[in-house]
Formats: sequence, structure tokens, C-alpha cells
Amino acid sequence: MLILEDEPTIAQALVRLIGAKGYSCGVVGSIAQARNRLESEEYTFLIAGLRLPDGDGAPLIRWALGAGRVRVAAAMTSDASCTRVVEAMRCGAHTVLSKPFSLDEVSEFLTQHEPARNRITHWRDSFAPELLGDSYALREQLGVAVRVAATDYSVLITGETGTGKEVLAHAMHAASERSTGPFVPVNCAALPAELIEAELFGHTQGAFTGADKVRAGRIQSAQGGTLFLDEIGDMPLSAQAKLLRVLQDRKVCPVGSDASHPVDVRIIAATHRSLEEACEQQQFRVDLLYRLNVVTVELPALRDRPEDIVPLARHFLRASAEQTRRPYMTLEPSAEVALREYPWPGNVRELKNAMERSALLATSDRLSAADLRLGSRARGDSGLRPPQHPLAVAGPMISPEPPVVVPPEVRTSDLDLKVALQQKEQELIHVALRKAGGNRTEAAALLGLNRTTLVEKLRRSAG
Repeated sequence: MLILEDEPTIAQALVRLIGAKGYSCGVVGSIAQARNRLESEEYTFLIAGLRLPDGDGAPLIRWALGAGRVRVAAAMTSDASCTRVVEAMRCGAHTVLSKPFSLDEVSEFLTQHEPARNRITHWRDSFAPELLGDSYALREQLGVAVRVAATDYSVLITGETGTGKEVLAHAMHAASERSTGPFVPVNCAALPAELIEAELFGHTQGAFTGADKVRAGRIQSAQGGTLFLDEIGDMPLSAQAKLLRVLQDRKVCPVGSDASHPVDVRIIAATHRSLEEACEQQQFRVDLLYRLNVVTVELPALRDRPEDIVPLARHFLRASAEQTRRPYMTLEPSAEVALREYPWPGNVRELKNAMERSALLATSDRLSAADLRLGSRARGDSGLRPPQHPLAVAGPMISPEPPVVVPPEVRTSDLDLKVALQQKEQELIHVALRKAGGNRTEAAALLGLNRTTLVEKLRRSAG
């Protein structure tokens, strides 16, 4: 728990109450102090005053929740006006405590929100143990999935490739009352456009060349269960129109037939594309989008939850060691930095493969950055070099470049490019820190770096 309060009496009362419930508490008296503390440590709860010596605490709440530095936040204010309360709630505060507040109110706040975290953990352990991570970004979306899983609402799961969309869809089916029914996955991107309607809706005998018998489609196969439409953004417009009819009428009409058959199916769809943009480009039906995204769960990319990267890497290393019956491996600091800096375009799936490969090829029980082999892939360098042009081999046919003339006043020691670049880098870092008032997160944003990279560069320069 982090308490942001400039009145010592209130702060100490909170510390006594919260400490009695088993929480460790930190207390700060300004937004700047809170920001520095949150940048170096992650907390479960934040209780923040709104009127502080150096500004309004509401934007801090928004930043702390959005950056995953806290999971639950409450605001405190002696001005319980509607405007201030609404602003605090818009910034993400789960509740607003009006000063003077009773200690029972604080106790109720803790009791109300800690079970929510436990429910998410229990739900994931029961239905989706593969969705690893403890970041706020992931837990927030899992909380949405927990609340909607037991309903019959259509759900749209969005997220990049490798974030676990099918895993979550299967978990939501398993946690629903349809769990005894079938879970039928369909990859819309893998089916040829000319066959997708027959696959989804079925067909009659003779409906098209090769249709030698009646066949039920995937929708009817999911009767009483869940139909998972993966990469629905790649579905042809003609099939989208028929799917919309299924969602509206709860009936399916096979290809080549005029008769419709009632179906009882829940539909969960997933896509890595922006369906809103696809609608603007007339590649996706707006009315179908409205039908599908009754509830949307957006699985975050791995780079958007950097605090999960190293714990996940350690988990995959342990799993690999158990599978191969090898000793457990540890990560050197250089490896942890490399893992955080790499963008992970393939997300958790790519991280898992990278750790399994590294564990298999490692020659010691401590993995360094070099063992991970992420550098060339992070730069998009395959390690291959293009063949030389025939004229480049010929020699005499191409005039050599003129030699570079170094002015005599330039010392040989000044020609060390690596040293010069490091000096320039440090100058830019110090300029960014001054502009950001010493705030490392804002300085990193100015430099186009993530905060972890900036901290590591500062540590190396100090050493």
C-alpha cells in the first residue's frame, strides 16, 4: 500500500489501520515523491489525496493504474463536490473517500477489492493457467473476462498474434454453463474464401461441385456449446452477411438450401486487426461488428506489460529444465536487460520459444544476453549478407572512393567513434532529464526509450 497524504495525522491513522490488516505501507507527502516511489516499486493499493502541495492527485492515479504500478486506487478529498468526485472516477479511482472519513470506510474498500484480485487469480488457475503474468494491464482484461464468461453474450477478443486469444476463448467456454457442450474453433484466415460458407453453414448434396452428400457446418456442430471464430477480420463479406443472420435469427441456412435450422450457439470471435478500420475500408460489416462486440476483451501485447517479461522468462526456463531434466538456469543482469529491450513482436509465444531454445543450446546454467541471441533479431538482421554485385568483384571497372582526409588538428584519440557516440548519448540523456525535471519515465519518453533502458544506461555511466 502506498499512501499519498500531506496531513500527518490522517496518514498515520491509515498506516495503523492498514498495518493491522497485514499490509506494509509506504507514506509520501507529495505527488513528486509518490511518482518516484511508484517508478521504483510496484504496489497493490494506492490511496491518494487530491489536493496536494504540488498539484492534483487524480492524474497520478490515472498514470499509476495505466502504467501498472498499482492495481487498485482510492482518492481522498475534503471537497466531495460532484465535479471532483467525477474527475477522480474518470481517472480510474475505484472509490472516493470523503474527509473526514471513518476507518470502517477504508476497511470496506480493502475488503471489497482484494477478493476481486483473488477471484481473478482463482479463475485463471482453474480455466486459463497458460495466461501467465501479474501486470495490471493483463489483470484488468482478465477481470472483464471473469465477469462475462458465465453469460451468453457474444465476446470479441482483440490482441496481437501470440497474446493468447484462443486460450482465453477456451477458458471462457470452460467457465460457462455451456462447458459440457462442444468448443468448435474456426480459423477464418485459414479457410479459402470459396469454401468458408460451406464450412460454417454446411451444405446440401449437389450444392456445388464435390458436394456429394449433405454436411452440417461448424455452427451446427457447436450446438449447445461455443463457436470460436478466430481471425474473423479475414472473413469474406458474403459470409459475414450470413453470419449476421445467424446472430439475429438464431437459425442457420446451409448452402444450397432454402430451409433454416434453429441453433443454440454462443459466439466468441477474435482478431488481431482493427475491425473499426476494416469497417471504414468497407472490408467488414458495421452491423456485424455491433453484434459481435457486445463485450470486448483486449489482450495486451507483451511489450505493453514489461513487468511480466522477466518473470515469464524465468517460468519458461524452469519448465524447460523440468522437461529436459536439466539443472535450473538463471538469468544474468545483461540477459534481463536484453529481454526487456526486445520488442517481442510474437509476444508470449515468441518469448516461450526463445527461452526453450536458449535453455537447449546453453553451455552453462547462467544465461547472458549473448546466449539469448536477440540482438540481431531485434534489429531485423537475419545474419545473412546479400551477395556482392558482379561489378563489385571486377575491381578495375569501378573507381575506388577517394580517401578521407583527416585535418591535422584532429587528435588520433578523438577518432574513437564508440567513445564519441557514448559521450553524445550521455549529453542527450542529461538534457532529457533536465527537461523532465529529473523524472526518468518522462525523460525516457523524450528519448524514445523505455524506462528500463534509460535506467540501465545511467547505471553503466555511473559505474
